[in-house]
Amino acid sequence: MNIYLNKISFAYADSSILNNISMRLNTGKFVCLLGRNGSGKTTLMQIASGRLAPTSGEIRYSETDNLIRNHKTLKRHFSILPQGIQDPPYLKVREILELAKYNPKTQSIFIFEMNDKQAIVSAMTSCGIENFADRPFNELSGGEKQRVWLAFCLIQNKPFMMLDESLHALDFTSKDQAFRLLATLASKGKGILLSTHDLALAEKYADQIIHLEGGKITYDGPSGEDLKNVFTRILH
Repeated sequence: MNIYLNKISFAYADSSILNNISMRLNTGKFVCLLGRNGSGKTTLMQIASGRLAPTSGEIRYSETDNLIRNHKTLKRHFSILPQGIQDPPYLKVREILELAKYNPKTQSIFIFEMNDKQAIVSAMTSCGIENFADRPFNELSGGEKQRVWLAFCLIQNKPFMMLDESLHALDFTSKDQAFRLLATLASKGKGILLSTHDLALAEKYADQIIHLEGGKITYDGPSGEDLKNVFTRILH
């Protein structure tokens, strides 16, 4: 599956946030979005996932056809892992994962069928958390909690997973493990978009790196000398 953003701009009444952004998201690809705070990363992610309508530009399922006229329909393609999720009190890991398909519109408890239980088991195995499924969530380490939330997203079974700086508070070892897991999930067909400040791990694991500066894309491609040149210019 592809999602193509074409000449996307976004502005409030007195300030421009994004200017003429074009980019493609593909399932099976791990994309890291880099840029300073205030560069427009979060706004771009909200537009790509249908949480925010662009001021101008268009979104398509390919470059040539299938114009998406109602941006809100994009929501069904993305599971979202935001920054700074509070620990749910009193719940065990398995109980949190059982809420992954809870429907807030009906406000009813989801009745699990056999394939849903299998999805939970599969997600726990993929994220390496099956050994602490019955532990209280608040007793886990930061890295373990992130793996639980990644499993939560997998259970939703959407083509794309979007993470808005959700790994920033982890220590380096836990962060490296999370990046490696995301790369593995992408290799199995999931589309991953991660907002991060960690260039070294992005270079190590991502298929594609997009750098934003002042609401514009200054780099879009693989890691390599061109990317290093971008950051050398920024830092000097």
